[in-house]
Amino acid sequence: VETVPAYRRRGLIRKLVTRSVLEIGKRVPIAFVSNGIEDLYEKFGFVTCLAESHLSVPVRNVERVAGKRTPASLQHVRGFSQHDLPAMSSLYNAAHAHRQWTHERHAGWNHLRPTQTWQPGSEVIILEQAEQVAGYAILAETQFGHRTSSLVVEELTARDTEAADALHGQRLG
Repeated sequence: VETVPAYRRRGLIRKLVTRSVLEIGKRVPIAFVSNGIEDLYEKFGFVTCLAESHLSVPVRNVERVAGKRTPASLQHVRGFSQHDLPAMSSLYNAAHAHRQWTHERHAGWNHLRPTQTWQPGSEVIILEQAEQVAGYAILAETQFGHRTSSLVVEELTARDTEAADALHGQRLG
């Protein structure tokens, strides 16, 4: 669906989605949108319910707020190693496994995508606090030769808000 420029900013999408949600609600208790306009459906109460999903972070948004963060002195971001997988699974389970739609991960979980010719893989960064994994982010690698206007965060999990803020601020800022 596309709105012709002459008819934009008139609330037409709001009317369409509101009416659609009301009609869907008469027939089924749950509505699912598999692909949609970024940040649109959340305005109407939709929430992400997929265990394997991603978050696209526009670089301009990161640049705007990055200066507001003051990371704690006892934490640092480092590269990933296969030995981090059990700690990553443990953090993920503590943060997400209690949700109905999320499955608990075993310590050997590894759905990281390998880098292949012309196909970007997963880039993982680890946040350490007191020599323990306090958070991690799984990013989609940028494709060779492409400038990025956004980072695609496939997964970000942290022990607490301070760790999430530090991970986000140190890597993405």
